[in-house]
Amino acid sequence: ACPFLSLEKTTTSISTCRLVEKENRGKMKSIDLIHGHTTMLQSIGVHSRKVLGPLGVALAVIGERGKRFERDGT
Repeated sequence: ACPFLSLEKTTTSISTCRLVEKENRGKMKSIDLIHGHTTMLQSIGVHSRKVLGPLGVALAVIGERGKRFERDGT
């Protein structure tokens, strides 16, 4: 229901969600997120989910003003 993002469930040994950001030019940035940490995604029209970075530090931080992803620990 959100024009900016689409959440896809990936089939892996660990319960993960792939948070895909669709950019205007057709390019797609994807971040694999592991369930475990609560991240509020309501600001972009997505229900809050429990997500945690693959290294435990890469959290998808989405600001209310700037709808972008900040990735740490890559």
